Order: sequence, then C-alpha cells, then structure tokens
Amino acid sequence: MPRFRRTKAYRLLLDSFFDVLLTLARDGIFIEQVCANAFSSSGEAMCKTFKLSYVRPHTERGKIYLGDVPHLLKSGSWDGLVPLRKAYAERSSAPSNEEHV
Repeated sequence: MPRFRRTKAYRLLLDSFFDVLLTLARDGIFIEQVCANAFSSSGEAMCKTFKLSYVRPHTERGKIYLGDVPHLLKSGSWDGLVPLRKAYAERSSAPSNEEHV
C-alpha cells in the first residue's frame, strides 16, 4: 500500500477510535486501558507513539501492547483529541453513576 494511503488509513482508524471514546465519555463511560496487537512495523510504531507498553508476543502473530487511556490521550498531538482530553479531565466531577471499563 502506498505510504500516503497507509497514513490516511491510520488517521481514519485513530479518528474513529477517539470518536467512540468521546461518545462513551459523554455517556459517563470511561475506558481505562487499551490493548493492541501490532502486526507490522507501522503498527508497532503507532503503539510506541502512544506510549503503549510492550507486553508479549501474540501466540499466533503480532506483538501485544497495553496502555492507560489517560496517558495515551496525553501522547497524541492533533486537535481532535481536545474534547476527549477535556471529558477525561472533567470525569472527577461526573455523577456517581459513572462507569469505568
């Protein structure tokens, strides 16, 4: 796949992921950790960019990475993360029916 198409695909993947996190946060549901299976060197680079920690090799293929979402949000640099960072920062003032997953 040409590099520009791969970059666009990764951006779309991340935007979609962060959109889902924001939707959940607005409903009072906060994801604490994420796990990723990196199949390629590009996938590993993405995990490292977001400061995910290498855990172990996958039993079949890839490398498993794990990270805390609040820490992950601090690692990203584009403007689309601003509302999500704000939602996670304000969660301490959320009603008591807040869920942590």
